[in-house]
Amino acid sequence: KKEAFDYWHEGDGSRFFGAIAVFMFGFFYMFLLRQEQESGESNGELEGL
Repeated sequence: KKEAFDYWHEGDGSRFFGAIAVFMFGFFYMFLLRQEQESGESNGELEGL
């Protein structure tokens, strides 16, 4: 059990699963932004940034 704890909290696992979480959050946020842009284009409300 100590090996698993060390893997998750101190070893390579902490970096690996942390990176996966960041990528998942990034893709989810990108998906939300694309949905917002598509709804803005369909309503003719898209403004330049």
